[in-house]
Amino acid sequence: MKNSTRLSVWLIIGLQIAAIYCKLSIKDLSEMTKRLGQAKCLKESGAKLEQVVAARSGTFANDNKLKCYYKCILEQMKMMKDGRFQVEHTERQIKNVMKDSLHEPLIRSGLKCYNKRTKSEPCELSFEAVKCWYNSNPSYFFF
Repeated sequence: MKNSTRLSVWLIIGLQIAAIYCKLSIKDLSEMTKRLGQAKCLKESGAKLEQVVAARSGTFANDNKLKCYYKCILEQMKMMKDGRFQVEHTERQIKNVMKDSLHEPLIRSGLKCYNKRTKSEPCELSFEAVKCWYNSNPSYFFF
């Protein structure tokens, strides 16, 4: 095998290994959530983009379509299934895809909001959880 071919093979292997072990930042996750929301959840819920954008800064409109937008996001991220939070799955996802320094604060925020829930209807529950997550620590908000 030629040196250039050997180098190319090792470069490809190195990039594949890097892709497996690269972990996401809050900014990365936020961008993914935005794309997911705009591609699927805005249309599905009928929520207004302006309300979603305002919520990212802490202004949450009390709107049923926005509440169902967050239900869609949580379901797409596999954080909710059949109207219930998937706590263990969410913790595993955080540990598998997020940077190590984010594990503890994200899991802490998630558990705090899970334990504070008062709603049972899935859209209301999702909205309550997302607002709690923001209020818990806005710098870790990615919805």
